[in-house]
Amino acid sequence: DRMTHQEGKQSIREIIQRFFKWRPPTWRTPEMIGFTIITTIHLALLFTKKEPYASIFECMIVPTLLLWAFRHGRSRLLCLALIFCDGGDIFLETHQDHLFLAGMASFALAHICFIAMFSITGTPRTLIKRPWILVGYLFIASSLLWWSWFDLPIMLRIGIPIYTLLQMTTASSAMAYSWITGLGGMMFLTSDCLILLQLAHKVSPLVQLILIMPLYIFGVFFLTTGYCYHSHQLEITTTDDEVNERLLVPSLEDG
Repeated sequence: DRMTHQEGKQSIREIIQRFFKWRPPTWRTPEMIGFTIITTIHLALLFTKKEPYASIFECMIVPTLLLWAFRHGRSRLLCLALIFCDGGDIFLETHQDHLFLAGMASFALAHICFIAMFSITGTPRTLIKRPWILVGYLFIASSLLWWSWFDLPIMLRIGIPIYTLLQMTTASSAMAYSWITGLGGMMFLTSDCLILLQLAHKVSPLVQLILIMPLYIFGVFFLTTGYCYHSHQLEITTTDDEVNERLLVPSLEDG
């Protein structure tokens, strides 16, 4: 029992150390500086209810991540997902009821791109080995959907279950890929679940002011930087392995 307790403390310590040591690759770039400044301005405007300026700055946040990912991420699916996310922001920030479905469709396409991006890396095999990830998210999403179902507008009752399935799959795939993207997927899912509860009049508008946008912004941030960081680490590992093989093969032939 003492050994198990010590191992548990050591694993927690390692997670904390990894978190504080983690830095996105190429952090000090114009795009990331712009992301920090625009996000700060947007949240300040949002908390002080300065419209339409808060909406304008919101639609400028994801493009900074898109530019950063385009320069450093080298993933077309990631860039495409961010384009659809920004499209969803633009549609939703018009605050027009007839454009809400267009915004939800744009975010659904973003989730499809995220799912495809993670699936290429082999996350389905990881989810098979760790089914608790998918089961946990399925339970949370289905419970919230059941709780809010009868209070949702009728026009949304067809699209929201499909969208919920996509966002749950994104969060599960992100968790299977790495802990950084897992954090991003969890925050993105939480933000969308709060929007669902808000549509069903289950939470107060104050929740939107305090939680929904910060969770969404940093969810997309961790999905983007986490994927690029982890793929960058994999590239370094692969390159080192190739170098070792090239050094090893001649020595075996000589032997």
